[in-house]
Amino acid sequence: MKPKRKAFTLVEVVVVVVVVLILVAIVIARFGRVTENARNAVIHNFLKDCRTLYVRLSYGQAPGYITVTNAVALKDYVAATTLGDVQAQLNGNTLTVSGVPDNIFKDKRTTFTVDYQHNSYDGDSEDMFLGKVLW
Repeated sequence: MKPKRKAFTLVEVVVVVVVVLILVAIVIARFGRVTENARNAVIHNFLKDCRTLYVRLSYGQAPGYITVTNAVALKDYVAATTLGDVQAQLNGNTLTVSGVPDNIFKDKRTTFTVDYQHNSYDGDSEDMFLGKVLW
């Protein structure tokens, strides 16, 4: 008589595969949230950079070569920007930002206007605007 070999049954293999698939699904969902949080951090940082630009333009801290216009490149003011050639134009209390890459905001907008006197973004309150653009 041959001795019986110890082996996994089909049920045991299926259970292990199902458990592994569940764990993989959990990990993938976690990475998805991390990606959204990173995108939202970029948006918040970008809006902070726009506020910095507004203050610097309002108080006359423009670079010497930009004295004839109120339209500037964001990278001239914010050293660590990774958004490329974003342009900003100041008209009174309103800052118009254009050239934003379309993969930054959730709603794919490439231009927006900030009215710092009324604290509005494209006519919406800050909370409504963030609800539209955050991931």
